[in-house]
Amino acid sequence: MIHFSPNLGLWSEALFWYVAANMLVCLPFTVVVIVGGISDLRFLLRSLGEEEIDVTDNGRVEEASAERAGVSDLSSPVVSEKGENTA
Repeated sequence: MIHFSPNLGLWSEALFWYVAANMLVCLPFTVVVIVGGISDLRFLLRSLGEEEIDVTDNGRVEEASAERAGVSDLSSPVVSEKGENTA
């Protein structure tokens, strides 16, 4: 068994058990997070392999028009970086 020196006082034993309890709590959590992350990566890579590649996609994002966005008006006020209304 573990023997603590009386010269170190009560705090050394309390710190030892505090660290031991934290290890018992954190170790299973870490394992669960690692296993979950690996399974998420497997799912992502599998879905990327199954996805059909669109060779015409150039990666650009077009500005939305009111008709395509499904709203009647996109004229909301535009605010600049300085917080001034530019519309």
